[in-house]
This record gives sequence, structure tokens and C-alpha cells, in this order.
Amino acid sequence: EQSLAGIYIIQQGRLCYINPCFARLFGYDTPGALIAVGQLHALAAPKDSTRVAELVRACEQDARDIHTRFSALHQHGESLEVELYGRRVDYLGQPAIIGILLDVTEREQVEQALTRQASELRQQNHELERFNKVMVDRELAMLALKHQINGLSRQLGVPPPYPQAPMPPEDLP
Repeated sequence: EQSLAGIYIIQQGRLCYINPCFARLFGYDTPGALIAVGQLHALAAPKDSTRVAELVRACEQDARDIHTRFSALHQHGESLEVELYGRRVDYLGQPAIIGILLDVTEREQVEQALTRQASELRQQNHELERFNKVMVDRELAMLALKHQINGLSRQLGVPPPYPQAPMPPEDLP
């Protein structure tokens, strides 16, 4: 009853037990008020409702474990992201699913923000690399031009205007 995770039992496709934390996650004051909703997939957002219903059915009938994330709807209409775990067990002589449900809304928002930030950093890095290449190419062109001017100055018998070390042949354009 004091768990920080929502704990549930589903039997014959319907919620038959939820702890107070499960009820609070969805904005209900008491577990009884939420059990009246009946089925777990009724708490899912429309885009995920069918998938959640199929997972519950498969777990009850085929004894497949459940581990999934889905969008759910709070009693007041706000969206929350939840992670659901479940396993088939015998409960009062009948097959049932027992499991936990965690609110991962904040974690999902942080992951999305980090993904956006990583994308922005990759784009900025690409721009910096492109700018760096332009600048290096410009500097190499300027060095080659100074070498040419110095060479022409020597041919004219004038002291070279640019003091510099000889440019390696592989850097010449």
C-alpha cells in the first residue's frame, strides 16, 4: 500500500486491484474510483489503447510477460507516459496478471530534450567544421599567394615583402 509504484491485478480482462499509488498517478483519490474504469486499456491514450488491450489479452491467454511504454490519460485529461510491467499468475484459483506501472513522463521529457540538444550540437559541430575548412583553405591560399609574390619579387630583384619559411610542396595549390 505504501509503494511508490502503481501496482495492479487484472483478472478476466478487468482491473480487480490497484494500490493507492496507481490511483494517484491517474488523479483519483481512491483505488475504488479508478477500478470502476474497468479495463487497463481504457486509461491509455486512443493511439495506444488497442495495443495495450492486445498485450493484456496475450499475457492472460498465452502467459507472455508485458513490458511496454504507452501514453495514458490522467483523469483531468493531461497526458502522461507510463511504463508497464506484468506477469501471468494464479490469483484466487484463476489466471490473472500482476504488475507495476511507473510514471515515466519526466524521464521521457528529459530524453526528448537530450535528443534535441544532441541534434543541435551535431548541427553546430557540422557548421564549425565547415567554417574551419573554409578558414584553413583560405589561409593555405594566402600562403601560396605570398610565396608567389615573394618569388616574383625575387625575379624582379626586389626583396621579398613577406618573410616566411618555405612552403612544403604538398601544401602548394
